[in-house]
Amino acid sequence: MVDANAARNADSVDRLIDHQYNVPTEAHLDDLIGPLALQRLRQLPREYAAAGGRQAEPLRIQSVFVRRYATRVRPWLQLHQDQGPVTVNVALSGPTQEGGRLLGLFDGAVRAIERDEGDATVHCSTLLHGVSCMNG
Repeated sequence: MVDANAARNADSVDRLIDHQYNVPTEAHLDDLIGPLALQRLRQLPREYAAAGGRQAEPLRIQSVFVRRYATRVRPWLQLHQDQGPVTVNVALSGPTQEGGRLLGLFDGAVRAIERDEGDATVHCSTLLHGVSCMNG
C-alpha cells in the first residue's frame, strides 16, 4: 500500500522524503483495520491517561499514516517530538536484526522500545523519539 500510494513529500521532522501513505479519513482507516481495531486504538489514549492518574480529555484523530523504513528509501527518523497531545504508534512488523527500532529518550538515555508485530505504544508529545537506522 505504501509503495502504490505513498506521498513522497518532505517530512516535517527532517525534510527527507517521507515514504508514507497518509490515510485520508477516519472512515478509510475503519475500512482498512475494521471497527473493532479502530475502537481499540481510540481507547488507548484514555488508558494511557488513566494509568497516569488523569482523566483523558476527548481526543480526535488528527492524522494517521503508514510509513515504511527501508535502507534505500527511508533508513531512519531522527529524534523528534510530535505535535498532537498523544501519539499511538503501532508496529506493523516484528523485530529484526536490520534495525528500524522505535527509540525513545527516557530515564536519562536513548532506549530501544522493543515491540512485536501489532504491539502499540502510546506517548505524550513531549517524548523525544525516533527510529534506528536500517542496516540491511
